[in-house]
Amino acid sequence: MPNTSGFNLYWRKPESTQPWPKFNSSPSFSETEVCLESTGVRVCFDVWGRTVVSHVRNEGLCFILHGNLSVPNVRSAEELGLCLAPIYRSHAPEGFGLYLRGSFVLIVIDSKADKVFVVTDRNGSRKVFNKKGAEHEWIGTSVECLPDRRPDPAGVASLMINDFCFLGRTVIENVSLLERASIYCLGRNGLSRTCYWEPDYSSKNYALSASEMEDAYEKLMTQAVRRTVPESGRVLVSLSGGVDSRAILGLLTSEPGLKNRLLAFSYGQEDDDDVRIARELCDISGIPHKVLCYQGNLAETIRRNGALSEGLVSFYTHGLDGLFALEKELGSSDIMFVGDIAFRQGASSFRTLDEMLTHGVGIRTPVSVPNWYGYGRHHPTDIANQLNSDIEILKQRISHLKNLSDANHYLLLDQRQNYQILPWREFYTGRFIRVANPLIDEDILDFVATVPSLYANNKKLHRQTAIKMFPELCRIPFAASGVTNSRAYSDIISQRAAVLALLETHDSHLDDLIPPEVIKFAVIQYIEACRLDRYKLPKFVRDVVDKARWKYSSAALRFSLGKSYKEINTPHPWKGGVPKLAPRQLLKLLSIRYFLRKQP
Repeated sequence: MPNTSGFNLYWRKPESTQPWPKFNSSPSFSETEVCLESTGVRVCFDVWGRTVVSHVRNEGLCFILHGNLSVPNVRSAEELGLCLAPIYRSHAPEGFGLYLRGSFVLIVIDSKADKVFVVTDRNGSRKVFNKKGAEHEWIGTSVECLPDRRPDPAGVASLMINDFCFLGRTVIENVSLLERASIYCLGRNGLSRTCYWEPDYSSKNYALSASEMEDAYEKLMTQAVRRTVPESGRVLVSLSGGVDSRAILGLLTSEPGLKNRLLAFSYGQEDDDDVRIARELCDISGIPHKVLCYQGNLAETIRRNGALSEGLVSFYTHGLDGLFALEKELGSSDIMFVGDIAFRQGASSFRTLDEMLTHGVGIRTPVSVPNWYGYGRHHPTDIANQLNSDIEILKQRISHLKNLSDANHYLLLDQRQNYQILPWREFYTGRFIRVANPLIDEDILDFVATVPSLYANNKKLHRQTAIKMFPELCRIPFAASGVTNSRAYSDIISQRAAVLALLETHDSHLDDLIPPEVIKFAVIQYIEACRLDRYKLPKFVRDVVDKARWKYSSAALRFSLGKSYKEINTPHPWKGGVPKLAPRQLLKLLSIRYFLRKQP
């Protein structure tokens, strides 16, 4: 894809005799090798696309920027070095990140100090991966260059159970995601981490009235948008029917001279609430609106999901087909604004820590792994024990927070928002287009930690401020439901031959963990359970069936739409039983299997 950007960086120990791994990146890249003389560690890196390299030779510094900085405002490679060198030299490396604003991963190679630092932003909004090896390690923006992708059983289980991996796990063995708000130092023994920022919940603004908090938040939102609006190029808005992206739309249309550069887009079918309401918002605002929808080729969508998602995207049809089409129209200076926010999503009236983790953060606890999972090499109980151990580490991270509402907010920022990849918001971790997240600007994050729970929970302050700022936009009702994948659920049946054939087109490392016969049997079982889909139905009947299945999942409809479990669940050779999967889980499993396919 022409607009991709990123970097690969390898380092190896002085005694290593292994050659550098072969890079698998864009044809237009630079490659550089550096030796850290005091340790003998050798570093080799290449960059491509919009990722910028800047050398400040008289100071022995090299900066690699993936993403974008708003403070200091960097617009070229020359500015990168000129702006960052004095900041880097004036502050100890451990505090360097505090003086940066933006959405970025920054590498600093300091030849004079024989040090290499990797800096992540406060939100972890630019994903960067680390793979450990016996003699060399790698970090990079995409795992596409890794030839051997063997599954991490606990990572796959977490993605299936929770829709995302936490504590930096991925679905690949020995590959992790680097943490947010961190400065990693490269040494002989690999990467060591220092956290340079955490939200401070100790000083709540109880003295401020609701109106005063709204005024303060309005100023911060306006400032954050102005920091990130580029001087040229199209400005895209990922627009739904909710309040978050609506606030982004209002802030952007309020900026003088920007309206003629705006383009809003939504995902889903034309009759989805999100799409219909987004179109109304654009009509009022006077800006064009584009609908990016699923094109109906389910097998191809599974391949795209597996190829482009780093294995971490819970299955989406609307996001994949739409973004694939949109990417072909993008220019190098275009930017996409998205509505991620710093406030809590729910009321946060939790009674226990486990309830907060399960219903607040979305990490189910205690973990229970199905008996069929892991057949071949791993016992389900061992996998569950690994994830339960990870949860105990999470609990230690929030042990100093007595308020469960604050603990929920911290973990949403520290784990879910950092590690969950949502294609319509991140466009695959910022590799295909620059992504702006102004509502999780650094100053907003500091402010939200001080907002009392009464206003922070359920996005109350955010919602009230948006209504006050943009009354005309907020008079349009908010969407009652989001985008669904219901059409894809029907296509499992209508395109069952292609879906089953996909299992035969490639071998996968996942097969050692979950045999393909188990997945095939689960597909057939789903098809049998939804026998009504075999018949050609009028569109209005099909819509009713699809929406009901989306709402209640296939499990609730099996008895009414087809055979009973006893009739379907015929004898099988697999220990512990065959999975009875809802369609979303089934598509997710097919996508992970394709992602972990064996390379020719």
